[in-house]
Amino acid sequence: RPIVTAFGISQAAGGPGSPFVVACSFSGPVPAATRAVIVFSSPVSFEAGWPGSTSNAVIAATGAAAFGLAKLSTGGVLAPAGTATVPAGGRIAAVSAPAVSFAAGDALVITTPATADATLADFGLVLVGTKD
Repeated sequence: RPIVTAFGISQAAGGPGSPFVVACSFSGPVPAATRAVIVFSSPVSFEAGWPGSTSNAVIAATGAAAFGLAKLSTGGVLAPAGTATVPAGGRIAAVSAPAVSFAAGDALVITTPATADATLADFGLVLVGTKD
């Protein structure tokens, strides 16, 4: 079974306006329909298109692999927030997402594709936002 690691890091000692990075990695083959949940301890916003966000994989995808991005509010509502899609034959995901803000206690839920790609493995995803 693959190991999934996810965490968030505020890259600066500063407050509002400082970068906030969410990282998620999958050791081994990317499993089907698996969730990584990152809870925010402070408010964080992502601009439309989530600029600066990227990914890489040691072993490229055979087909397109779309990772779901969703916002889980403290009230328990899970709402779609975009996708990070690795193209067929590729290793780098393109993020397609509107601007989204998370309050302290909200969570970002990253869901792997419903069907596991035949080859995509050892994959890391970095999402870049701003501390509010």
